[in-house]
Amino acid sequence: DCTLNINTEFAQWLSMLPKNNHTSLFNNIVNGIISLVVKEQNEDGSWWYFSKEHHKKWGGRPTIDAHHTGTVLTNLITVLNNENDVLTEDNFTNLEYCICRGIEYYLHSFFKMTGEGITQIGLNRPAGPVQYSEAIIAFCEFIMCKAIDNKLKTDVMQSLPKIVSQLQRLIHSDGSVASEKIIRWKNLDSIRWGNGPVLQALLMYLSCLNAIEN
Repeated sequence: DCTLNINTEFAQWLSMLPKNNHTSLFNNIVNGIISLVVKEQNEDGSWWYFSKEHHKKWGGRPTIDAHHTGTVLTNLITVLNNENDVLTEDNFTNLEYCICRGIEYYLHSFFKMTGEGITQIGLNRPAGPVQYSEAIIAFCEFIMCKAIDNKLKTDVMQSLPKIVSQLQRLIHSDGSVASEKIIRWKNLDSIRWGNGPVLQALLMYLSCLNAIEN
């Protein structure tokens, strides 16, 4: 029953622990999760929501959605940024490559040239505030990741303001946002699914701009 974003989030939490808290079990868990996520990445750079083993065992149609793809990428980039001699040499190299492939897929498969996004591959449902927010956070983390230095960062930096602009259009005059659009926009005054992620994304974007300028 492997849910990939839950695994990567656990790896992120562990990577944030100080080095003096590391144990052999800790190292094995982090490396095991990274090996799993690298193995689970599809040829095009995407990830399914559940693992391939899950679908083999339980069936069901694999889904690739914006929210969880963004979460997986943010988690993995944090692991790479916090790397304290935890990852094996192979896992470090594989993770760097894995992140770049994932970012490239994410950018070109979920977003149009205008920055307008979709919620799920195969559906025409537009992205909501949370999908945009998760994307902005992931792209900002990628831009600021010192362990990665490649041309892809330039592509992301050019697209990011357009994605931020699309998010800003969804913010109401009182500062609140709708949750998502299925048939029509649902207005839930929620800090978890809407307002909180939007505020985090905008603060992250400002922090990213400040880091680039300085």
